[in-house]
Amino acid sequence: MPSPPQPLNHPLWAQLSPSRTPTDSQHWLAKVLPLRRLEAITPNSDWWHRDGGLPMVSLRLIAMVGSPFLLESLHQSHQWLLIVHDGCLSVQHPQGSFELGVNGSGILPNQSWTLIAQRSSSFTALGFDPLQLLSTARGMAPVGWSPPPPKASQLNTSLSLPTQEDATCNSLVNTISLLLPAIHHLAELGEDFLEIFLLREQLYRLIAALIFADLRNGHVSTESNPHQPDRRLDRVLDYINLNIDQPLSLSVLESQSNYCRRTLHYAFQQRFGCSPKQWIRQQRMALALERLKDPQRGDTVAVVAKACGYRSLGRFSMDFQRFYGCKPSAVLRNKEEPSFSNSTTSLQP
Repeated sequence: MPSPPQPLNHPLWAQLSPSRTPTDSQHWLAKVLPLRRLEAITPNSDWWHRDGGLPMVSLRLIAMVGSPFLLESLHQSHQWLLIVHDGCLSVQHPQGSFELGVNGSGILPNQSWTLIAQRSSSFTALGFDPLQLLSTARGMAPVGWSPPPPKASQLNTSLSLPTQEDATCNSLVNTISLLLPAIHHLAELGEDFLEIFLLREQLYRLIAALIFADLRNGHVSTESNPHQPDRRLDRVLDYINLNIDQPLSLSVLESQSNYCRRTLHYAFQQRFGCSPKQWIRQQRMALALERLKDPQRGDTVAVVAKACGYRSLGRFSMDFQRFYGCKPSAVLRNKEEPSFSNSTTSLQP
């Protein structure tokens, strides 16, 4: 099989499969991307490629390394973040065209588009759900932020991102490239692994920051309508109450709400006047008191502590005493009534 005159850079080189003809390459890419055609720029030239694709539900991945080519897509449901790792790509679309060099990036619409590599090149394209991306962007910003209409409309066309001119944008693209091997390995084990380790959520956040400059530069509006209910926070509260017996880290709450950590704290402070951790402990203490005052058959302090999400009986007893002023064992034996005088302030993180 022919080989490149000099090695080409690609973070997934070892994971990609050799392809001897455009048909071989199309076999890998067609699993993920609807193709109209894939062919060599010069019909009689040697074809040396390494290609791969991962067809995931809300995130797709295609990767190519090799000789000059022309790739034309059909309409599809996903939009794409294109990153050039080596060489140069020309992007053509009915609404415009642009060139991308090394570490250049751009957004491809869920319409037909064409990629042309006049020389040996390598790239990765990540397919994303545009509605989920907008939801993620709103979760990263303070309450009340929404994408400006001109930028929201850019999601429906091709868009070259200012990777070369913007140091932050360049760093985001480099971070995505560094994540690609981990994403590929975990996705091969099962797409659920991406969810467990929040890699898919991290990718959506990185792509949102690339597209919406005000998110990465911090120039977002902090104004909100106090009369408008925040449904995302309601979903977080429902999730907490349904999983009160499980570990509830801030990372888990972020993934359930599409909030960033800063906005999550802000939302809880606005509604409850406390942090997420304090609110969770208050809910656990309320549940613990209910269970201890009206125990089920076989209930012990240890059983109640576990049902309230505590893995340490000592920590549960300490929190309960700080919250109610008495031991949980005393309440279970109906020997002491709890005090509520300090219940809203006694559990600091």
